[in-house]
Amino acid sequence: METREKTPVSKAKKDLFTRLYPDGYRPYRFQWFDYILALLVFLVAFAGYIKTLTPSIGAGDSGELTTTLYNMGASHAPGFPLYGIVGKLFTYLAVGDIGYRVNIYTATTAAGAVLFLFLTLLKLLGLNRSRENTPFQKPQAILSVHIPALAASLAFAFASDHWQQAVGGEVYSLNAFLVSMMIFVMVWWYEELIANHNRQEMDFAYRKSLLLAYVMGLSLTDHQLPLWYIVAFFVVMFPLTFFALFANKVKDTEHFSASETFDIWWVVIAAPILALVVMQFSGLLGFAVLLFGILAAYSFFALLLSHLKDEYRQDFIMRLSHVLTLVGLTVVSVAIFLNKAYLARLIYPQDVGWILFSIFLVPVYLMVYTLVVKLLQIKPNWVDRVFEIMGFGSLLFIFAMTIYLYMMVRANALADLPDPKPLSWGDTRSLEVLFNQMLRKQYGGRAASGGINYFWGQLAWVGKFILEQYGLVNVLIGIGGFVVMLFREKIWATYLLWAMTLLAVSLIKFVNPEVDAWTQSFQVVMHIQNFWVYAIFIAFGYQALLDAASGSWSLKPADEEA
Repeated sequence: METREKTPVSKAKKDLFTRLYPDGYRPYRFQWFDYILALLVFLVAFAGYIKTLTPSIGAGDSGELTTTLYNMGASHAPGFPLYGIVGKLFTYLAVGDIGYRVNIYTATTAAGAVLFLFLTLLKLLGLNRSRENTPFQKPQAILSVHIPALAASLAFAFASDHWQQAVGGEVYSLNAFLVSMMIFVMVWWYEELIANHNRQEMDFAYRKSLLLAYVMGLSLTDHQLPLWYIVAFFVVMFPLTFFALFANKVKDTEHFSASETFDIWWVVIAAPILALVVMQFSGLLGFAVLLFGILAAYSFFALLLSHLKDEYRQDFIMRLSHVLTLVGLTVVSVAIFLNKAYLARLIYPQDVGWILFSIFLVPVYLMVYTLVVKLLQIKPNWVDRVFEIMGFGSLLFIFAMTIYLYMMVRANALADLPDPKPLSWGDTRSLEVLFNQMLRKQYGGRAASGGINYFWGQLAWVGKFILEQYGLVNVLIGIGGFVVMLFREKIWATYLLWAMTLLAVSLIKFVNPEVDAWTQSFQVVMHIQNFWVYAIFIAFGYQALLDAASGSWSLKPADEEA
């Protein structure tokens, strides 16, 4: 078992970065055998799925989804266009009937989610554990990284509900694949930002930021469940990461310390847990607690920006009017979209212009701003760089979601055909009908709440779902792993907790399922991406057990161990 190298830390002063990463920040670099192991993990999962694959069309939505996929039509709302477009390719396989071929497609995407989980775990578990290879030293596997990553990945691969969805023609395996790819790219993005935090001129992980924006948009073209992980990213991951990025670019004074200010983080991490407890008595108050956690996260920004070193603060002050304009336009855009689209019972033709205006207002402003800055060759400014990334990123996000336009094209192609037409849900020939389909307006508005006691029973079912996937021992190991992760990867632990909480609470509040086994059996599939996340906590628990067995485990920071 390897021993982790410690970076000497001065006891006189411990800055924020040292508090976050007492051992320094040395990212795990993939070795050649990691790709082989990832492929083997994929093949093991895929082989298990193929061995138990449904021989043809199965129960539930399988018949409808397979038919619309084969006809290249739209399925029930939101339409699942990416599922249909990619799945159509599998119908040309020379094996079994169409239903069997679509099931192979589902198995492939399910195994892909396991592959990305393994790669993500290598990155998170391998922090500060990889050795620098010399020309005379062959790269070697690290037992405390690879064993937990393999074990947790296979635990998720054969978790009951992910496995069940992997062997039949359904959309949730592709959703798990897209979420896993998004979080892997997010880890990649975060790694570059933090590893380069000492650079004088900040690049803000330019290419990976754009890739992440595109993958976020792409994740919503199968199902809308990843939306809450994206919301959690902007609620907590974004402000916490950029606070850490800028922490060494502030002036510590007797009234301000970036390291001490980060103690507000405990409010952020406690917010979703406290909110769930408060919701037992008052749902409205519980959501107020969540809002308070969001405000606490963004209070980092306000405090930080007011104490930047002169060269960075001056750049920000010079662009303050543009920043305030951006904030104002964002508020206007969100308000219009919520009013005319998301919260509206139905979308009508007269609403389409407003919706398009709300979608493109901020991206157009950012791109015009970036174009003017480049044409006038204005002195480089880090705020301009952020605006440029946000502008291109927002356009890539929208571009990824234009896959939904395929449903509009297909509906117009089918319109003139004689009856019976190939199956395709909704007459999505116009934008207002397409928006209604995308936003699932056919299902009606948010379900009426059954009361806070009812909510607590629904939440108990969410916990039961996780227990059914992994068993009591692994669930307990996952709880311990989450605690360990709080000390080793504070920002990531915070983000993942928020993501899981927002998804679970939103499903309860918007669907309001009955508290009985029959109803919950239909709801569990919507939580599969949370099962994927919980496997990360389990992996950290496994790693802690291996470290304890080897005598190298400790939660103490480096300076306290010295």
